[in-house]
Amino acid sequence: SSAVGLNTTSALANYATKAARSPVFSHLNASIQGLTTIRAFGAQEILEKEFDNHQDLHSSAWYLFIASSRTFGFWLDIACLVYIVIVTLSFLVIGGGDHY
Repeated sequence: SSAVGLNTTSALANYATKAARSPVFSHLNASIQGLTTIRAFGAQEILEKEFDNHQDLHSSAWYLFIASSRTFGFWLDIACLVYIVIVTLSFLVIGGGDHY
């Protein structure tokens, strides 16, 4: 039964590796491996267009990730600033001015 568990675990790990691979890199890898066939049939332009489409999709997803991360960081900074201002003002109001 441990062989079945090991086989299932390695299959899941293999699937996760393949699923996580970007279409840009898999397309590039396939193009490099089939370079002689691509040149023999004159399919360079078709594959260049496919690669450009994959690259555009990859770049747009990456830009969305970077932009959303920066936006989240900005609003988190604003929330922390508001919290610090509230705490500071509460010390000034509650503490009074008698303690030097």
